[in-house]
Amino acid sequence: VPLSWFFYARHVLRHVRSGDLVVMDNYEFLYVIAARLVRVFRRVTFVLIYLDGKHLIDRGWPRFLSGRAEAWGRPLLSGAILSNPGLGKRLPDSMPRELAPGFVARELPPTPRAPDGEVRFLYAGALAGSHGIDLLLEALDHLPEKGWRLIIAGQGPLEEQVIRRTQDSRWRGRVEHRPAMPPDVFEKMLGSNHVGLNCQRISAPISQVTFPSKVFTYLSAGLLVISSKAGCVEQVCGNACFYYPGETPQALAAAMNEVIENFAIVRQRLNPSAVQERYSFEATTTRLRQMFKTIGVNE
Repeated sequence: VPLSWFFYARHVLRHVRSGDLVVMDNYEFLYVIAARLVRVFRRVTFVLIYLDGKHLIDRGWPRFLSGRAEAWGRPLLSGAILSNPGLGKRLPDSMPRELAPGFVARELPPTPRAPDGEVRFLYAGALAGSHGIDLLLEALDHLPEKGWRLIIAGQGPLEEQVIRRTQDSRWRGRVEHRPAMPPDVFEKMLGSNHVGLNCQRISAPISQVTFPSKVFTYLSAGLLVISSKAGCVEQVCGNACFYYPGETPQALAAAMNEVIENFAIVRQRLNPSAVQERYSFEATTTRLRQMFKTIGVNE
């Protein structure tokens, strides 16, 4: 492993020239070693792409190396691009930074009309406890007998629990599991649903250092979004989503029941266009260009 640090650093030094803008992907020890070497021989500008802070919740040797990488890498930086506003707390207040949790479509499809007969819910993502899939399964016990369907799409450690629920006689025909699928099939599935679910746990350590990108996927497809407040979703999205408080199956079920009973009313209270105006590809590009000018990088 130490040899890989050396050879990678030599590779980077061979390709970087003075005056370059060098983007560093998170605080990986491998990258920081290379950046330190480049700084000795080249005059460059470093910008951190801080998409996740998983190194903050590592254990053992990975945590030790990541801690050193952050300590040695931070002084090299001229700016940062963040996916989670909370990550900015680990940067100097004077450092220019921009928020880019992901991209929302420039033109959002219209949110589906109030459904006739049933509301179709979609959960797409990892089937793991940190993502709240267990809360969703328990919330089924608190939903009405009619008026809804649920697709759970994804894979993960709790996949068997999901499959057992789909086979339960109480939910057969109403709860469906779909594993990984091609992008075109996934896009078609998105368009056939009314509500996207983000059940990520606030208490999960990963929620403090990442942003649940599925929220932007749902919004880009025109879905009404029910979300927890994990991952700074409310801070990023404002009233584009319908939030549920706490971290219990009852709270999640209450939000789902509200949408089942009053879909049109809930939809009218939300304003997804505000997210689109700030986090479309074009709007994000404009903000990043301004940040680059601030740190002295010309196009």
